[in-house]
Amino acid sequence: MLRLRWRERTSSASLYLAELGADRLAAMGLASDRAQHGLDQMRARFERRLHERLAARSPSRLRAAPRIDGGDLDALRRAHAAATPVIIEGLYDDWPARQAWSMASFRERFGERRFDVNVQHTAHRGTDFRTMCLADIIDSFDGPGGELNYIMFSPVLKTIPELRDEIDLDTVRRFAGLADDREVWVKLFFGPAGTRTSLHMAPQSNLFFQVQGEKRWVMLPPEQSALVYPNRTLPRGLPYFFSNYGWRDAGGSRRFPLTDHLEGWDIHLEAGDALWVPPFHWHWVEAQTPSISLSTWWYDPLIALKSSPFFFMLSLPGLLGIAAERYDVDDFDTERTRTIRDRLAALRRRRSQGGG
Repeated sequence: MLRLRWRERTSSASLYLAELGADRLAAMGLASDRAQHGLDQMRARFERRLHERLAARSPSRLRAAPRIDGGDLDALRRAHAAATPVIIEGLYDDWPARQAWSMASFRERFGERRFDVNVQHTAHRGTDFRTMCLADIIDSFDGPGGELNYIMFSPVLKTIPELRDEIDLDTVRRFAGLADDREVWVKLFFGPAGTRTSLHMAPQSNLFFQVQGEKRWVMLPPEQSALVYPNRTLPRGLPYFFSNYGWRDAGGSRRFPLTDHLEGWDIHLEAGDALWVPPFHWHWVEAQTPSISLSTWWYDPLIALKSSPFFFMLSLPGLLGIAAERYDVDDFDTERTRTIRDRLAALRRRRSQGGG
């Protein structure tokens, strides 16, 4: 797996911090055009030199993630400690959810419950947000297809508390070695084929359960953050970092040439698979079929620090806010929505100012 040189990682981190500072000064009306121009030139030189060095290597590639048996406790502990992605088979075969959950059963049991929905447009990359009842969301899966209604990051145990008895969070605690009373947050992903989650990363540990349907993941290690063009819109509350690059399988990107050199994991999840998503690993996700999935989140400072000291330090204020109960993780989707809107507004401003 590609690892950038220490000097390259340090230069990338320093530039990112300087650009964050310049953005904050610009928001206060204190930015200098000359200073911003100097930063832009430094960024261009860094990326050009890095691209030239990496171009001499063999072409980048994605590899399959390893699979392990969910009944092998030693293998599970090694996978968690290594903080690298792994697919786990048979980990939650005894959950009632594995047999009981389907689109039809959810519609029959909970069709009147209302959810915030991410509306993804198939004709362009735009996105909207609305609130719909679950029956209408499911019925829309067979619609014309111009809009895909996707439930993302939903705190489902608050919306449908009856589901608590159909999953076993002790599965997560055993995997991560967490105390019995340690809080684990559960997020629902529920939608049709074709829905996507853009390239992003975050500080939490995540054990992801593909309960029904199939999904494809592309995952990239945090050491390659300099190659994915992380944007400079820092979210409120839970730190959640976006890439400006829209993932594509083949062909170079004239606008984002460093992405030609990315190396990572190409992961296909089927119903019954679990996926260990360590902190600060970039990931892009696409549903191959109608899909019901759960993310289970917890916070492990040592694993997060091991994964990426730089992004751990950037995330520390938000993590301390969670520890001090100043921020409710169940409000994450609301904060994520605000962050996306801020990001889109910032990109529009940059383009109107000629920033590309």
